[in-house]
Amino acid sequence: MKPFENEPILELRRASVRAGLADAIAARDARGPLKVPVWIGDDRREGWDITSTDPGKPDRVVAEAAAARPGEVDEALNVARPWTAPAQERAETLIRAADWLRERRLELAALQVRECAKPWREADADVCEAIDFLEYYALEALE
Repeated sequence: MKPFENEPILELRRASVRAGLADAIAARDARGPLKVPVWIGDDRREGWDITSTDPGKPDRVVAEAAAARPGEVDEALNVARPWTAPAQERAETLIRAADWLRERRLELAALQVRECAKPWREADADVCEAIDFLEYYALEALE
């Protein structure tokens, strides 16, 4: 496994990079509200218990989510614990998650821009930080 390096932030001073993020924001808007299910193992339940709107434009619905019921919370914790896989497998899972985020970086930054009214630079930095945490802890799992 390669040594840990922080994910570099986008160079938003470059017009082509700004255009890429602007396109991702436009695509996010065009898709309509993100549907967020309660998902435990193979069981998935959608709902509209929670509505998230754009703080910069409160009439724009960004996401609709199902709310977990008390029994579902307990079930999710039971499914998640204990993670008994060997360290190598846990590290590989974390690396795959980091790669998944990296592949969807602009999409995830665009979602933060809309859902949290984050400035573009901060939204990208948050995605980079999530990638960094996953990769750092993958390396730590191997230590």
